[in-house]
Amino acid sequence: MGDCAAFVASTSVGKGFSSARVLCQRHGGANSKLQLARKVVRTCNALHVSMIEQRETGRASDATIEAVQQLYNTYPFPPEPLVEGAPPGYNWRWHYPTAYAFCAKGRLPATTQIRILDAGCGTGCGTEYLVHLNPQAEVVAFDLSPGALTIAQERLARSVKDSADRVRFHCKSIFDLDDGEIDGQFHIINCVGVIHHTPDPLKALQMLADKLAPGGILHIFVYAEAGRWEIRRMQAAIALLQNATGTLGDYREGVALGRALFAALPDENRLKRREKERWAQDNRADATFADMYVHPLEHDFDVPSVMALAQKSGLRFLGWSNPRNFDVGHLLGNDEKLMQRAMQLSDTDRWRLVELLDPERVTHFEFFLAKDPFPDRDLTETEVLDGIPEWSECAFGTPSQLILDRDYLPVSLSPEQILFAQQVVADAASTAALTKRKRTLEMMESTGCPLDQIRKLIHAGLVHIRAP
Repeated sequence: MGDCAAFVASTSVGKGFSSARVLCQRHGGANSKLQLARKVVRTCNALHVSMIEQRETGRASDATIEAVQQLYNTYPFPPEPLVEGAPPGYNWRWHYPTAYAFCAKGRLPATTQIRILDAGCGTGCGTEYLVHLNPQAEVVAFDLSPGALTIAQERLARSVKDSADRVRFHCKSIFDLDDGEIDGQFHIINCVGVIHHTPDPLKALQMLADKLAPGGILHIFVYAEAGRWEIRRMQAAIALLQNATGTLGDYREGVALGRALFAALPDENRLKRREKERWAQDNRADATFADMYVHPLEHDFDVPSVMALAQKSGLRFLGWSNPRNFDVGHLLGNDEKLMQRAMQLSDTDRWRLVELLDPERVTHFEFFLAKDPFPDRDLTETEVLDGIPEWSECAFGTPSQLILDRDYLPVSLSPEQILFAQQVVADAASTAALTKRKRTLEMMESTGCPLDQIRKLIHAGLVHIRAP
């Protein structure tokens, strides 16, 4: 029976584990473990689908939504301090041209005069970046918590002089996006850490899909069950103790109780070690601690359930916005035979393999979805040569031997690539008129940079191609 339970645990998701365990019990007299394993696989695959389908049914629970609202009124999130002026640094996922080029395999969008929706904006940390990084965009943001929105409005008023003209805030549930208050559709929707805190993640995602314009992209962030094993157990422990004393839903008491539990646990305790090694720095703020450990509602995902969610949303999955996390090479790169076997897997199965082998690394999923029509193929040679090359606005530094990419990671450039990139920057600075800009072919010939080297710059996200 122990072998059966271990097998189920490796293939189930969320509450599917307990359902599959029942299957083991019911089929204890099966002819062989192989037959049982096949039945478990079929059941667990069905559980991935049924979990999504169950979330489709019924209207979101008003009581649950109110509990989430109360948490964020008590502890507005994120608890970042209010500052004067522009926020520090950048996140390329919030810069529309770079995010679009990442999704469209190096192509730049036709325009930057766009509409952006920040879904579940909280205290406006992401909204602030969206406004600063996209000066030609109209930004609309909404959140369930009036307390968080008050801070968001103050944040933007301090950060953006014309914030009243640049961004509009709405207090509403994601499930009310169809009420007409927020009109029209959007070129890019940002939704970080929201749908996994709703009673119905699929319905929430479908509401966002309806607000996405054709050719638009949607960036989603949800929790991963693999890297939250310790978190879920501390959540359950706090809830168990609060429920026994009738204080469940008192979030301040829950935070105090959670901190007391961590302090009391032995240093070698797995939950305490994980908190200290991975989360303690973030959780110094009570708001962050509350969001992690006393939240009234959380859905965690794995790779198969993310794929099922994307498929049922009616949008197309484009890929992870942190693809390095799912590179199997960092796990199996020292064994050529294992790497060959891993590379024969489908993308989804290979990502699942990474999740299974390196669970602590996979604490969340962040990914892009698109509403077709949207580019689905690599740039052709003609598109590259006839296009106008642009140096990425999210590359850190001027073209040189060592440059930092959009993720602040170092990239070494060859002498030919440096010459090409320097000419790209100089050409853009010389004129704003696209009709007068040089094409890739002309720059390639004048710098001696071969096409394969230019493609590497595009692949690294350092150069993007604009259609003439």
